[in-house]
Amino acid sequence: EIRIQLGLPEEEDDDDDANDNDAPADDIDGDDDDGDAPANRRGAMDAGIAGEVRDENSVRVSRSLKCPLVLYFECACDDLDKTLGCPGNPVLRRGATAYVGLDKNTKLSLVFERYCAFVNSKAGTAASTVGSRVKMSDLEFLHCTLLDANQTVEASAMMKNDRVKVYRDRSRERSSRAEQVRQQRESDRKYFKDLRQMLPHPSPEGMGCDVVLDCRGKV
Repeated sequence: EIRIQLGLPEEEDDDDDANDNDAPADDIDGDDDDGDAPANRRGAMDAGIAGEVRDENSVRVSRSLKCPLVLYFECACDDLDKTLGCPGNPVLRRGATAYVGLDKNTKLSLVFERYCAFVNSKAGTAASTVGSRVKMSDLEFLHCTLLDANQTVEASAMMKNDRVKVYRDRSRERSSRAEQVRQQRESDRKYFKDLRQMLPHPSPEGMGCDVVLDCRGKV
């Protein structure tokens, strides 16, 4: 009599598989980074969503990092909190970063207003008066160049995870410098015009001149 014993292979321990399926530490909260740079988010504060953002299924997005675009705003000024009358505001300390979720068609003015609202939400008791609230006109936002609040994010050629530097409004200084340059150019024009008056109209060339200009560089 011949007996043949048929057996099924032993089931492998599922513990290893379970461990392999564990989410990374950064994803414990269930966020899908979708290319979001973890280095940008390190230490950054969530400033909310600018306007109303909907996903591809027309469902309203309620979390900043779920938005199609995320912009990071970094305070690039020393003592900006004191300059704006908000001493101790953590968002206005140099290097402090906050991120805003938005859509590519969102106007930058909405994004800037969302950032200002977040700044005001972090103001302490020393900035409780209405006059000390930070307004969009108190700040300027730079990404390669000064950003225009009337443009959309897409028109401004901005991409996800771009970092925007925040400064106090310096429009008066720029206007003053532009006026100084204008006056200097006007003075230069007058100088060379007066210098030309010292020369008679030579005919033939070089005859009757008592001044010779030897230009050795750019004028």
